[in-house]
Amino acid sequence: YNAVDISRGSDCVEENIPVYAAASGVITQTFSTNSVNRYANGGYGNNILLLHQNGVLTRYAHLKTILISVGQYINQGSIIAYMGGYPYQPGSGNSTGCHLHFEVRGAKNPFVR
Repeated sequence: YNAVDISRGSDCVEENIPVYAAASGVITQTFSTNSVNRYANGGYGNNILLLHQNGVLTRYAHLKTILISVGQYINQGSIIAYMGGYPYQPGSGNSTGCHLHFEVRGAKNPFVR
């Protein structure tokens, strides 16, 4: 599990907290759901997969709103979604509070110690 959870308490209920792309790349998949089931989309809820030019893949999960589309090229620092994860909200998946699940595949996650 090369991932970290970045928490925001309960802020995502009332606010649109932006999620930024860690690096430039192409959106390869988006998984969206209106389900409040904790197992929606494998527990990730609403999530995005972003493929970077070096072959590294990043996943952004437990999103309130996805703002991009599959095939779209994204620049580093672009807003790609709004943070979600508040329990029993659509798209939260298996989550206990507002946070971003940030996962890296194919390289070391700089936030994992």
